[in-house]
Amino acid sequence: MAALDPVLEEEFSKFMATAKRKGAELDQAGARKAFENAAMAHNLQKRLSGEPYVLHSLAVAEIVLDYLPDTAAIQAALLHDVPRDGGVPVEYIERDFGPTVGLIVDGLTKIGRIPFMSLEQAEAENIRKMMLILSKDVRIILIKLADRLQNMRTVSYLPREKQERMARETMEIYAPLAHKLNIARIKNELEDLSFSVLNPEEYGKLKAAMDQRRVGREGEIERIRGAIEKELKRRGMDVIVKGREKHLYSIYKKVKKKELDFGQIHDLFAVRVITRRVSDCYRVLEILGEMYHPIPGTLDDYISAPKPNMYQSLHINLLTEKGQNVEAQIRTEEMDRLAESGIAAHWRYKGHVQEEYDKKIEWMKSLLNWQREVKEESEYIEGLKIELFERGVVAFTPKGDMIELSEGSTALDFAFMLHTSIGLHADKIKVNGKIVQLSHPIGDGDVVEVTTSPNMKANTNWLTFVKGSKAKSKIRVALKMEGPKRKVTAETKVSHYEEEGPAGKAKLVDGALVVKHGMTNVRIAKCCNPTGHDEIVTYPPKMGNYTIHVKGCPTFKKSPEAKRAIPAEWVHEKGELIQKINVTGEDRPTLLSDILKVIIPSRLQIEKVSISMTKDEKVMITLVLRLHRKEDMEGIRETLKKVKSVKEVYFVAE
Repeated sequence: MAALDPVLEEEFSKFMATAKRKGAELDQAGARKAFENAAMAHNLQKRLSGEPYVLHSLAVAEIVLDYLPDTAAIQAALLHDVPRDGGVPVEYIERDFGPTVGLIVDGLTKIGRIPFMSLEQAEAENIRKMMLILSKDVRIILIKLADRLQNMRTVSYLPREKQERMARETMEIYAPLAHKLNIARIKNELEDLSFSVLNPEEYGKLKAAMDQRRVGREGEIERIRGAIEKELKRRGMDVIVKGREKHLYSIYKKVKKKELDFGQIHDLFAVRVITRRVSDCYRVLEILGEMYHPIPGTLDDYISAPKPNMYQSLHINLLTEKGQNVEAQIRTEEMDRLAESGIAAHWRYKGHVQEEYDKKIEWMKSLLNWQREVKEESEYIEGLKIELFERGVVAFTPKGDMIELSEGSTALDFAFMLHTSIGLHADKIKVNGKIVQLSHPIGDGDVVEVTTSPNMKANTNWLTFVKGSKAKSKIRVALKMEGPKRKVTAETKVSHYEEEGPAGKAKLVDGALVVKHGMTNVRIAKCCNPTGHDEIVTYPPKMGNYTIHVKGCPTFKKSPEAKRAIPAEWVHEKGELIQKINVTGEDRPTLLSDILKVIIPSRLQIEKVSISMTKDEKVMITLVLRLHRKEDMEGIRETLKKVKSVKEVYFVAE
């Protein structure tokens, strides 16, 4: 091993001792080799603070150590500035340390060359380049966040103008990224450091007030923490109880949002109870309610309904016997690790799960696709702001699968989050059991069910209300593929059933309209698109055709015609049969389209189409077909099996 400068030798020894204390199983020889290479490349370079430049790299590696105690990640952290500031080609790093370290350092080097100022002034192409690089490997984004944190810790050595530019970048890009990935500690410190630079006067006032409030309160907070711990353990609960102080920027935001004076903010301190099991969390909540007075309306159950960044915990504000307002957070050990380390917790405790990272950054990949479609940079930057800054909502499928959405997202956005084909063919959507418009806003905890129809196609009107970048991107692509843009001015427009052969006209029988598919005087309402399995209702037309709605359709109920509603019912031709078919296969963009191309020439009437995901991540397409003879189904099964990526086809008895 090469001899290091005594100062650097001492600092590296401290680093390895820290790694050992934290239980990191690093390859010491590999870490030392990276540190020596970095020291050699940076040679006599010094930071503005006067310290050797390589100590910045070591400090970055120490931050990374808390999240990714992985030899490749630590080597990349130590070498992250070597190509840009030391002049060493990335190819040499890949040769000496392997392709993984080479890829990470290459990504970090490319990000370092991208100029930024603020989101308002940023070029969309530069944002896109950064997102593309960050999406490749979880270690790239962790090291970049650690690098930015270390730079912000030493920002005072920079000229004032550069301080503000770096702080603005941090507040607008890096802190929100850390929040998206649920890395709370980095996010909180980045916000506080940026706040101190961008608004030093407010920061100073708030810090002084906090310091003053803290005097004489530290003992009281410790007393409350100790009392809770003692009582919980007396009742046989295996828990860890911690006291903590809320970070300054979160307090500042609360003061501004609620237009309060600092003296009116009471929950400045919090107690965190960490349990072994989820059931223990609710038991702790019950005990705390017996010990103190729970403040009405302050209970938030993020265990049953996690935040969009996967944060889970119980929150409640308690009033002590001395009138102190203390927030209690109750969570399991696993929830605490995820809350503190975010996506890195998966890496550390569950192995290298790039799949988990891919799920967390799906919004980033959607932005990349969307950027190729939008013409105006301002529209792309606005989409980025929505993804980064706006709080999200969590909704559920009927099977309990959790879907993350931006606040204000619509029912159609939900459909696109399930699958592109589901979004493009979304027909009827129910929220909490009630049919809603496609533009209906989705709220936290909503249960959303989407039914598709092969007759539904994307139209430009959708772009006026969908919120997410994924939906916008997929709609634009679909419209381009269809050719001339289709415009539907309102969701309540109706369309005729197109079916060969005369079916006569619908007639009133004993006060009810008897309806059959293909009747010339019947129109199907687009707002609810009833099928042969739905209960239906209509109203006497002033002229022309009857319009058929699903019974209970919210659009119809709000219309003036609702007062003139009359019952309606489907009647099927004698001998008519209904057959349900389930088709499962590997997911791909045109699977539904290819299946429909097989069905349509067979002259079978498609009654309903729905799409879902199976537990093993395959697509299940359910077709409900109307036919006159069982013989009409001959050959359909084998024909469907020949469709690319279809794995299984089976008939379902009705």
